[in-house]
Amino acid sequence: MLLELISRVASSYQCRVEGQYFSRFRAGAKNLAEMKEALPVVHNLIENGQYDQAVYKLVELKEKLNGTFSNGI
Repeated sequence: MLLELISRVASSYQCRVEGQYFSRFRAGAKNLAEMKEALPVVHNLIENGQYDQAVYKLVELKEKLNGTFSNGI
């Protein structure tokens, strides 16, 4: 269930970013690129039972995200 949630968060955010005008110039495009890089790693860590490392990677990802909405999470 957790792995499905991670997948859906990335898909949802991608739809949101692609629906914005000039999205490739906004923080959302950078955030999406960061998520596409980090979330597969998180997925693999969870599958392998390395939960502490997965949490660490998610915190690291959160620190890389930009924008008022992203920082407000």
